[in-house]
Amino acid sequence: MGSIAKLAGAFSTIFLLYLIFGCQDKEADIERFMEDGVEVVVNHIEPYKIKGEPSSLLLEEEFTIDTERNEIAEIGVSDIEDFDIDSKGNIYFFQMLESDKNLVYKFDENANFVSTFGKKGQGPGEIEFPRYQYITPKGEIPIQDENRPILFIFDGNGDLIKETKFDSESSGYLTFFPLQNGNYLGHGLYFDRSTKHRGDLLTLFNSKFEKLKELDRCDYGKAITFTQQKKKFTPRVFIYQVSGKKIYVGHENRGYEILVYDLNANLVKKIRKKYNPVSVPDDFKEYLRANIGRRVEDRLDFPENMPPFHYFFLDDEGRLYFKTYEKGDKPGDYIHDIFNSDGVFITRESIPGYGRRIYPWTALNRAKAKNHRLYCIREKTNGFKELVVYKMMWE
Repeated sequence: MGSIAKLAGAFSTIFLLYLIFGCQDKEADIERFMEDGVEVVVNHIEPYKIKGEPSSLLLEEEFTIDTERNEIAEIGVSDIEDFDIDSKGNIYFFQMLESDKNLVYKFDENANFVSTFGKKGQGPGEIEFPRYQYITPKGEIPIQDENRPILFIFDGNGDLIKETKFDSESSGYLTFFPLQNGNYLGHGLYFDRSTKHRGDLLTLFNSKFEKLKELDRCDYGKAITFTQQKKKFTPRVFIYQVSGKKIYVGHENRGYEILVYDLNANLVKKIRKKYNPVSVPDDFKEYLRANIGRRVEDRLDFPENMPPFHYFFLDDEGRLYFKTYEKGDKPGDYIHDIFNSDGVFITRESIPGYGRRIYPWTALNRAKAKNHRLYCIREKTNGFKELVVYKMMWE
């Protein structure tokens, strides 16, 4: 009997150890390796299961700011060209210049109107044609004048902090974003006159707007006006985000891979993911045929599949949200691949409320996550836009 009891006790111990350790998800299961001195995190079709990592996102709609409402129209908001949120939850609407309206409209975290600022013109602090960017971690609002080589920096109250001129010839069509270390991140379209190729370009500049280093570019080939050959058309995905002390870049030519840089443009990580391709939908083809023009319609050549993702953004905890082209659970929803701050794929969620898959750089295709809230633009059936705010709950 004693030996049987000992065997039973040993079995119980082994079983308990299995329950404690055998069922845990191990960090070793995550595929990582070094490539040219840079860590690569490889993600597969299914998410990793990491012990202690929240893997389920719940969204609860809190409120909207609807441009159709009379009180919003009376303020002067007729459209939402773009938007952003600062660290305190204040909401900023940006719109194109009209002679009798301002550039920026500020609301507090509960959607109460606060103030408006930004004037059209050529005088001090006035802007002829704005290029909007992200709000900086300091809560500053950079706006560049597309007609003049000037970068304006406003504070959250609308006071002009700084007005900086730069060399338009050296900068080309770049839009400059100020980084925490005093450098600038320049993004824009380029056109190579010798090859007739055009594409997106991301470059690091110093405080004097002198070029330091190119981070990334996406070559779209020859413009259709310079070739008689068939031309492949996709939604032109080139996305970059600045979060904390990191710069994240991804584009359609590289596939499902995101490069992560520090603020000095040193490559520190690559995040890769395997994915299920989505076929090019018929409505995308019809849209291009209708808008490109009949004279080049015979040269349109559509790829078999859409790019692997449409857009991505980060939350305050460093999670990455990738909007794919896969339809979600409800009409208008799209599946989002979500990664933790280490670049590990943790879940897939159907997220509502925003999206036109044609142009990723429009406000309708952008979402932002700040202060445990999701913000996005929803276009109503009558054409009016509204900002939709959801509470984000991770479990």
